[in-house]
Amino acid sequence: MIRELIPGDEKWQKAAAKATQIDPANRFMTAEEMRAALTKGRRSLRNLLPPPGFRTGKVSHMIAGVLGYAIIFYFSLTLETTNAHSAI
Repeated sequence: MIRELIPGDEKWQKAAAKATQIDPANRFMTAEEMRAALTKGRRSLRNLLPPPGFRTGKVSHMIAGVLGYAIIFYFSLTLETTNAHSAI
């Protein structure tokens, strides 16, 4: 029945099956134990969302990304603003 309620992901199916065991000795003892079972093997957010230009792994895209970031960084450091409502 759990496979029908949670289709596709075997890790979630196993965790749900363990969490719903009748015998308390067969269930997760702590919430931390359950979290560890569900997050085992999961990649971090940093690995999932690389910056634009580096997502495809193509060298040409990476070079364009580095150049684009360098230009944005340069202009952000050299930006000058003036006060249009200045009394001077």
